[in-house]
Amino acid sequence: NVNSYRDPVSGEPFSALLGRVARTPGIEWIRFITSHPKDLGDDIIAAMAENRNICRQLHLPFQSGSSAVLARMNRGYTREIYLDIVDRLRDKMPGIGLSTDIIVGFPGETEADFEETLDLVQRVRFVNVFSFRYSPRPGTAAARIPDDVPLAVKSRRLIALQGLQKKIQLENNKTMIGKTEKILALGSSKKDKLVHTGRNEAFQVVNFRCPGDPTGKFLDVRITDCGPYSLFGECPA
Repeated sequence: NVNSYRDPVSGEPFSALLGRVARTPGIEWIRFITSHPKDLGDDIIAAMAENRNICRQLHLPFQSGSSAVLARMNRGYTREIYLDIVDRLRDKMPGIGLSTDIIVGFPGETEADFEETLDLVQRVRFVNVFSFRYSPRPGTAAARIPDDVPLAVKSRRLIALQGLQKKIQLENNKTMIGKTEKILALGSSKKDKLVHTGRNEAFQVVNFRCPGDPTGKFLDVRITDCGPYSLFGECPA
């Protein structure tokens, strides 16, 4: 958990390190992964808000929207605490792009627990979600708990979760059509050298048409279309 870091000599927290990196001349964008909700304090939120070269983007896994399941996972926070963190992030950095990890079918997860996960996803409206069916991992504490959620139930829940997130992403992406986004270009298409791909500040994939080879450069791209998983655009003339 990157945000759990403390300097081994001075004891300074991650927020102090983040601030020093942000003040280093010549660094235009900074990202960090992966943060744990239990250690995301106001000091980290302040460091992000005060330094504009720290991307307004955060990957913050919540794993389950049910406090009962989170307790069995030993995650160290509740549903309410997670939602409060989201509110504090958005208060200091309106428009911050949030992504997350979710596990469905953790031992003991009921339909009511799963519905709380869907509700949290609907409330937060993540830019991206990485979702998985639970399976025991040897050597972990969870592996000692009976895996009592049938595979068919896990699969049904995963499909429902991914269907909801796909709908949310498409709705979110449609609101970006017509806007101009700062993009870091990462490469070009093998089929068409005028088509390039990159990431915006929220770490969304943006495919765009542009003359020349802008790989490794920042540029402004006007968003003209979208799908649920990527944006499409063109460099302004």
